[in-house]
Amino acid sequence: EKYEAWMIDRGLTLTTVGIYVRALQTMWGDAAHDQEIPKSLRPFGKRDYQIKKSRKRKMALTDEQLESFRSVEVKTYKEPDAPDFWLFSFHCQGINPADIFRLKWADVDGRNIVFRRHKSRNTKRSPAPVTVEMNNAAAAIFEKHCNRQTAYVFEVIDARMSEREKRKEIKNATRRINKHLKKLSKRAGIAFNVTMNHARHTFATTMKRKGVSAEMIAEMMGNSTESVKHYLADFPPELLAEQTRKLDRPGEGQRASD
Repeated sequence: EKYEAWMIDRGLTLTTVGIYVRALQTMWGDAAHDQEIPKSLRPFGKRDYQIKKSRKRKMALTDEQLESFRSVEVKTYKEPDAPDFWLFSFHCQGINPADIFRLKWADVDGRNIVFRRHKSRNTKRSPAPVTVEMNNAAAAIFEKHCNRQTAYVFEVIDARMSEREKRKEIKNATRRINKHLKKLSKRAGIAFNVTMNHARHTFATTMKRKGVSAEMIAEMMGNSTESVKHYLADFPPELLAEQTRKLDRPGEGQRASD
């Protein structure tokens, strides 16, 4: 806790503090596993020090922003790729770039896509496959950008690359898309820089606002019910106020104002 306070006093955020402390936690765990230090001295745990998480505001596009984003004017031949892949993610249950660019033709059957999230590959339990049925919008984007002559659906990585090379190419492709999305965000009048990550947040929040249960959203996204909360944007104050007003009995507001 003193180390945490020392870093915060020097202007570091809780996110940055967490990065440094997690490295110490890993080193301490490895040393305890190798019996270089007794486990009883481990300072991490529920009753000891716990790494704090910063609560960032989760951003999702509203219906109005989404419509503006869909209709924004593109000015260069490369820019259409950015909103296309963003909208493909949004329409395909928030699939993230790592999974989009790793899709193989073996994962596709007509309009159905069945894949296992790359992020979950090293978990102890075998991750359940995520099933997506492409709607018309997603299918149109898919046909526009797919290459049926390659093992991977989209031409970002290929089978000859090492895993390290694949990660690098996917990272570079995502960075290029986000660069164009930043320009398109301003052109669409959106107050923040839209990134590929916002497609996943927007999908989850849109589904929640339409009354879909957290359990169903979690299954659609390949997440646990608890972790899907990470993707739900904060609801605007006016929407929360609207829900509170539903508690009024008929005519109660009119009597109070008379």
